Amino acid sequence: MASSSPAAAPAGAPHPKPKGRAPSTEAAETAQTRLLAAQLNRTLEAKGQLEGTEYKRLCAEGLQLSYGESAATLEQAEGKFRAAIACCPRRRDAHSMLGQVLERLNRREDACVSFLRTLDLSIAHDLVWAKAATSVFEHLQLGGGSPAKQGVSWWNDRALKDLSAEVESVIGDDWQATRFRAIILSGSIYPWADWGAIGDRSADELRSAAAGFQVVARQQMQLATTSMQYADAFRESARHYVQLGVTARLRADELDRA
Repeated sequence: MASSSPAAAPAGAPHPKPKGRAPSTEAAETAQTRLLAAQLNRTLEAKGQLEGTEYKRLCAEGLQLSYGESAATLEQAEGKFRAAIACCPRRRDAHSMLGQVLERLNRREDACVSFLRTLDLSIAHDLVWAKAATSVFEHLQLGGGSPAKQGVSWWNDRALKDLSAEVESVIGDDWQATRFRAIILSGSIYPWADWGAIGDRSADELRSAAAGFQVVARQQMQLATTSMQYADAFRESARHYVQLGVTARLRADELDRA
């Protein structure tokens, strides 16, 4: 019985050209594709607006709760900020506010993670960025955090000198930013420096560090007058920064005489 399949084309014969679709059919399909794309864009825009509205509501509620003093209230604020992050994970404000709440709850490791995320999401080096950078430094250097564990690529002498200078220029008159800058400029004079190999410091840099330590010492003494519970600790801290300032200034004088 003869096969009903079409005969194979001889070797070397050109392949038959497929029949084209009518222009009207192609135009109709193109119009339909554009319509579907427009509908999808409108849906995505609406979804984004809804998410943005929900994000703002959660942040506002969390901010209001963050003014509370009790741990229970602060934990409620934490929940609001985490919900806002889940809604819009690439918007940095909730990460920053979450970090501040976690600091007040004395969960500094978690706070550092939030502030690092704030840095990652910051496009401009503004006040939010600068305060997050200061908080990360305080956790990693003053709080005993591990830079390697956090994966901070800029934890080295050169990068921290640049970062502390920019942070201080952005924040302005802020004693924590001043302390950040003073610690870095003091270099090896700071006895707990753990950011790797430390380069030489000029006499001018050491004098700037000394002036910064004096600012921090005055701030610690002011805190001692407003906090009876921790007054002795603040006074001891002030003495510590005064001594660092004296040491930095003496070292600067030695460099000038050399």
